[in-house]
Amino acid sequence: MMLNDKELQSTGTDKIRKYKLTLQYIKRMLLIVWSIDPFLLCTTLLLRISQALIPVLQTWLTLQLVNQITLLLEKGSPYILNPLSTLLLQLLVFMASAGIKACDRYVLSKLRIRTQYHFDQLIAEKSSKIPLIHMESSDYYDHFYRISGNSVRVINLIDNVFSILQNTVMLFSMLILMAAVHWGLALGVLLLIIPSLIVNITMGNLRYRQMLEQTPVERKTGYLLDLLSSRLTAKELRSFNLSKYFIDRWSKLFWKNGYEKLYLEKKTSVSVFVVDAFGILVTGTVMILLIWLGALGKLTMGAYVAMTQTLTTVQRGLEDIAFRMAAIYEDSLFSNPLFTFLELPEEDHDGRVFSFPNQILKGIQVRNLSFKYPKQNVKVLEDVNIHINQGEKIAIVGENGSGKTTLIKCLLGLYPATEGEILIDDIDIRQINLTELRNHITVLYQDFVQYQFSAEENIGVGRVDKMMDKEMIFRAAEKGGVLDFIKDLKLGFDTQLGPYFSGGVELSLGQWQKMAISRAFFRDAPIVILDEPTAALDPLAEAAIFDQFMTLSKGKTAIFISHRLGSCRNADRIIVMKEGKIVESGNHNELIHLQGEYHRMFQAQSKWYVQEEKAEFSGEFR
Repeated sequence: MMLNDKELQSTGTDKIRKYKLTLQYIKRMLLIVWSIDPFLLCTTLLLRISQALIPVLQTWLTLQLVNQITLLLEKGSPYILNPLSTLLLQLLVFMASAGIKACDRYVLSKLRIRTQYHFDQLIAEKSSKIPLIHMESSDYYDHFYRISGNSVRVINLIDNVFSILQNTVMLFSMLILMAAVHWGLALGVLLLIIPSLIVNITMGNLRYRQMLEQTPVERKTGYLLDLLSSRLTAKELRSFNLSKYFIDRWSKLFWKNGYEKLYLEKKTSVSVFVVDAFGILVTGTVMILLIWLGALGKLTMGAYVAMTQTLTTVQRGLEDIAFRMAAIYEDSLFSNPLFTFLELPEEDHDGRVFSFPNQILKGIQVRNLSFKYPKQNVKVLEDVNIHINQGEKIAIVGENGSGKTTLIKCLLGLYPATEGEILIDDIDIRQINLTELRNHITVLYQDFVQYQFSAEENIGVGRVDKMMDKEMIFRAAEKGGVLDFIKDLKLGFDTQLGPYFSGGVELSLGQWQKMAISRAFFRDAPIVILDEPTAALDPLAEAAIFDQFMTLSKGKTAIFISHRLGSCRNADRIIVMKEGKIVESGNHNELIHLQGEYHRMFQAQSKWYVQEEKAEFSGEFR
């Protein structure tokens, strides 16, 4: 069972439950890494066990070598071959140890890269399947921020588990050697692990809780840094002299978290000092015991040297086990957001048993549609009813916040209707295969993406299955009005667009919009939706684009949103929205003579359309 962040934060006293959760994570991660590459996992395990036995062998060789050298010093040169042979063997063991460590580093690096790819791919795929409505919440972005880079923690956990196994095998062998000399040596060394383990696990839990609490502020500091360093915001920040203001805000937020981290680090440092002091006392006690055994004549010189070496090795091993056990506990806590994210609900594909109609006959019908965002009571859309005939050109207008774009997102199935339904040829879109639904709709948003790709790819991503059709891309560029300036580029359609990568050519916002429009034409779907796609163009350029769009969308069902009402004159029908409701519907002439909301908005924009308005009232457009 997965715990969410609040549950983990609120169960601080439930230690047993958390430890069980840690074991569940270890098991789950081992199974995942096993599924990624069982050979590399087994190889890593064998290499770690081999490394565990080498210190034991080295300790035994040290014991033999010291005793043999002692005998050599007492008896002379006839006894020189034995220490030389032992020394040579010891050197070979050192060489083998170096080789095993090198192999282990390479194998672990390969396993780390494959594991990182696996989890990054899972995160990328999951992100593309999460319902868009979840991305409207700050909780989603806090959650996503926490999992950034967490795929590395997965392989770190595996590394720590195997290192603990390695040290356990080594320590068990070493403790047998020490117990053979005196049971007090083994008992004294075991006492070293207890305080270190307690302190490291406690600090790991505190660091995790601090991470949860600091995530919103961390995201804000990152956002402010992006504002200060982004090309897109640089002009406005300089024009309004905002840099100092944002730097001050960033500085306050940075040090808010910084001081909290320093306080925890101070607390950690004091605890670690206490643990180290305790370790020094235990080590000193064990050394006194060795001296006492030597005074009783129960130790040879070789055994004494070997035991002091063993004491150092065992102490390092115990400290490493304590550290890695705490790291496993911490990694399992930090990995919880990752697995929780991967278990978030995806876009609903169940019940979508219908294919998109081969040919739309009855059109699109919106019945009693209402929508509100999760955790909000106010309806963004309320009781919306529209019937769009096949091949009809519909314009949706209204002030900002009237619900126009939300309606489009509902039509695309990006937002689930709170109430009501949307039908295409009497089939509820919630029953149409989601991939097919979106393949048959071209949509161009106001906040379109400026892909930092080549000009050809910028158009081709509109329909990736036809991206290699250069003739089709050429025609789409011509329809979107970008063909001439693409031809003027040094590499033509192969020219890298945007400043992000080497050799990139920057475009004006209007040119970027025409690229996006060309991408929409390239998709060539039976339903075309334009959501303020020409906002960065001047009125004349916008009118030209819409006139061309009306011609090229002949036979298609077209829906477009525009704040400039003059562009809506050629639409078959204009739908006027206000506060999430449809308040008027009709063609341009009908709505002007109605003297309602559309007439009011048109009057407000009359400075742009003086000639059109005069012609309208003189009867030219009757």
